[in-house]
Amino acid sequence: MYRMGLLMVVLGCAGPVSGSVILESGNFTGTYTGLGSHVANPSQYLGWRFTLPTDTHITSFGATLYLSTIACPCTGTTVFGAIVPIADMSSFPGTPNTFTPLVTALLSPPVGYTAGSLTTATVSATLSAGTYALVFGSGRFGATAAQWGAMANIGSTPYAANTMLLGNTSTDTWGAWTNGNYYFVAGDAVPEPGSLPMALLGLGLAVLGRRRVL
Repeated sequence: MYRMGLLMVVLGCAGPVSGSVILESGNFTGTYTGLGSHVANPSQYLGWRFTLPTDTHITSFGATLYLSTIACPCTGTTVFGAIVPIADMSSFPGTPNTFTPLVTALLSPPVGYTAGSLTTATVSATLSAGTYALVFGSGRFGATAAQWGAMANIGSTPYAANTMLLGNTSTDTWGAWTNGNYYFVAGDAVPEPGSLPMALLGLGLAVLGRRRVL
């Protein structure tokens, strides 16, 4: 059972990550270390698969995205980001045209191929332990960008290349992707039931003990 809390959708931008980074596709240094990027359009999605070991409150996610100046005139300025439940790390999130996300946000990447431009979205959602796909694209969920892309080889190579996804809405299929695009999901683990009352009890006993000493 997937549990989702209050969902807050905002425009993403280059800026600080909200919450502790809990999962990322590689070691992001903010430095472009090699050739490689992927220019996509509304018929293509890029994504990454990850596993949450515990129930987690997601506070932000993002990727090294940009709006392309290739094949202009360019229209639209937003890309969607979505978190979708999947069965395991070898599975895909339904089909590109029909998948149903638990979390969505609109992001506004910078224009042009700018090394180190990390575009983030701030959200608020609680997800159960399990496996998910983080998907970016346009043409759905209000995203309008006609040409956008994700920079590859930012920092080190990805931790696990087989976690990457490439979707095609024209054929309605997913496939594996090997480019080192950088993705992250940030948040905090949800306390286990009973841990908060125990913490409050411990705090109360500490305060009581301090009062007795005084």
